[in-house]
Amino acid sequence: MELRRPRRSRRLPKLLPDASLKAFYETVDKAGNLQHQIMLRLLFYTAVRVSELTDMAVDDVDIEARKIFIEHGKGDKDRYILFPDSFALILQSHLAAHPDNRYLFESRHRKTVQRSQNPADSEALC
Repeated sequence: MELRRPRRSRRLPKLLPDASLKAFYETVDKAGNLQHQIMLRLLFYTAVRVSELTDMAVDDVDIEARKIFIEHGKGDKDRYILFPDSFALILQSHLAAHPDNRYLFESRHRKTVQRSQNPADSEALC
């Protein structure tokens, strides 16, 4: 007789109520940092990991197909993430405003945006 491990249960993520999500984005919009607004919306629309977001290269973005190639994601796997049609114009405008960027999101010093260990440290996203 062979013993098998029981399957781990998978729990669904808890979703924010619409009012909380709306209040969150209103606060982000009031801060006035367009790059942060785009980054946070892309995180929300695609559920991409923060490390994958900061490593996105401009060449990996396909506006026409509404997808972004993620290289070496979790488990060192490659995949595509899709974004909604309504977000395509925003991404296209962001790319047009930063034609020399190598990465989708770069700091003022032409480096990829770095993740902060402190959520209150907004300087890491500039």
